[in-house]
Amino acid sequence: MGEDAAALINKRLDEMEKKIIAVVKQELTKEKIEIKRYNKKLHNSKLLLRNYKRFKTHCTESQFTATQLMDSELIEMIKDADKIDDNNIYIESILRTKERTAIMLNHIKRVLEFYMYTAESSDQEPYRRRAKAIKYKYIDGKGNEEIAARLNIHTRTVDKDIDKAIAEISPLLFGIDGIRLE
Repeated sequence: MGEDAAALINKRLDEMEKKIIAVVKQELTKEKIEIKRYNKKLHNSKLLLRNYKRFKTHCTESQFTATQLMDSELIEMIKDADKIDDNNIYIESILRTKERTAIMLNHIKRVLEFYMYTAESSDQEPYRRRAKAIKYKYIDGKGNEEIAARLNIHTRTVDKDIDKAIAEISPLLFGIDGIRLE
């Protein structure tokens, strides 16, 4: 084989190597993006659960109803802007925020009810324990030490159970976006 043929083979091998590396990098990037997206959903699930009681309070104890917001005295109070249209936008924004929170709260509530029901119906003790840990932590507002005492487990197990439960709840909250595809 001549030098030209060897150089050509080496050149082709280098080109193939570069293409393979590019494909591998692309696949690794996709994997990283997928992992990041999944971790963000888990984080968002934790945030939703952590703020569940606040959402509930916001929806049940918000100061204003639509009728109250349309009350002319209240409009006068917020009438700092020159145009009444600005006040209507402000009023609509307050009402939309409360409505959106109520919709999300109802979704979270139904997801938690379903999770608790399936756990209670399960013959797997760890699954039932995770559901209880979620309830104690996010609905009842208990700390890890109290949860550990109630469930007769170590406080580190409480954290592990809650993390695993959130991973199980996340697809229920976000649908297919809450699942990590492997």
